[in-house]
Amino acid sequence: MIGISKKNEGMLYYFYMMSDGEITHNEEKLFEKICVELGIAESEKQEIISSCNDILDFNRASIENVLCGKSKSKKVMEIAEGFLSAFNGSSDSFYNSFETYEHESEDKLTSIIWNMINLGYADEHFTDEEKRIVKHFVKKWNIKEEIYFELIDIADTMLALEKQREWLLSTYAKGKKRNEKEKKIDKATNELLSDVKITIKELSM
Repeated sequence: MIGISKKNEGMLYYFYMMSDGEITHNEEKLFEKICVELGIAESEKQEIISSCNDILDFNRASIENVLCGKSKSKKVMEIAEGFLSAFNGSSDSFYNSFETYEHESEDKLTSIIWNMINLGYADEHFTDEEKRIVKHFVKKWNIKEEIYFELIDIADTMLALEKQREWLLSTYAKGKKRNEKEKKIDKATNELLSDVKITIKELSM
């Protein structure tokens, strides 16, 4: 049964991070964490990064359209498809792997959507390009609208907590009071992440 390989999933995330024209330090850190969770070795991760950077000449709209498989430029699509197929090392292209989403469970596809949303919020600004790409896959994979909005709501709350942390660190001097307040933020953030895991796990039942 053909599904989405971990290498293709990693490429999806990296192309996605490129869609707004800049990959931030926070996005890189989160991407690295996701790669570890997927079991992508460091050498594979570097290969993904190096290969994706080969198409940095595409403008932002092109990257978005390449990801969504709907570029108006036949040449762009041929170059990207040929490159990605060669990188995969098989006859199953990058796009075909996402066309065969019916072989993936709902919880797996939802976890991919969550990772994309999380990456989008990593630099504190979920761009229009990122939103359109996420919505494309939400629609393509038949993700329930209420699940999508729940994940967006959690991401919004986590961003607010991170901004609260930044304010806390810039306002309070190091000490017991600041540590206690920061622990409360950590607890609230971990509870939200737990909610995401529960939501995704329930989809597999």
